[in-house]
Formats: sequence, C-alpha cells, structure tokens
Amino acid sequence: MKATYLSLALVLCGVLFGTTSGCAVDFPDELPYACEDASDCGGAPHVCVSLADGRKYCCKPEPEQCNKLDDDCNGVVDDVSDGPCR
Repeated sequence: MKATYLSLALVLCGVLFGTTSGCAVDFPDELPYACEDASDCGGAPHVCVSLADGRKYCCKPEPEQCNKLDDDCNGVVDDVSDGPCR
C-alpha cells in the first residue's frame, strides 16, 4: 500500500514540476511507513522504531493504551504503567 501512495506522489510531483516551484505530499497517519532512521519519518515528533523481527516503522509517540498497538513507540505493545492490559 505504501508503494502505491509513494508511486502516486512521485507521479503527481513529476506532473506538477513543470508548472510549480515545489511539491508537498501528505500521507495518511493511519498507515505504517517503513524507515531506516528517524530522518525517513519526516522529523519530530515521529521516530523510527524497530520491531522484534527486525523491521522498522515510523511512529508518532503518544500515551500508551490497551489497544494492541505500540502507542508510545518504545517497541513494546500495550506496556501500560498501571498494570497489564485485559
């Protein structure tokens, strides 16, 4: 899915290149994006996080919740401070 958005963005930027001086593309926040380091994630507050299997993804740190996601971007899912998730 990411490749589709990236391809579309590149085509749109290519088309607009001749008519404008710049191009900005926004990607949906709910989609995961692969990264090698934090600079691939578009800057603060996003960070590049490693998963247990070695893959990396961009993440925007938020308070951890019991929702089967790594909200605080520390690589651990549902590690809430007030006890285990149910």
